[in-house]
Amino acid sequence: MRVKDLISQLQFNYSPEREIYVAYWDKEIVEEFTNSNLRRDEWYACVTLLEKSERVGNAAFDLIVETVEAVVKQPDGLDPL
Repeated sequence: MRVKDLISQLQFNYSPEREIYVAYWDKEIVEEFTNSNLRRDEWYACVTLLEKSERVGNAAFDLIVETVEAVVKQPDGLDPL
């Protein structure tokens, strides 16, 4: 997804004061984590495949559910700091 498209989508769906959880991976972060040097076309292919993948959404969903459950189980919630 292009940054400008993400910004437009966020502005359309949320007020500027709304708190949301956001995760993103840019080419440089992925190259560092995977010890690779992707060409522009390779990175585009990766982004396209990831956007179409249900596994990415499911993994994020599972992590969010686990985190919420851990916080809710605490009497006073978890201190994020």
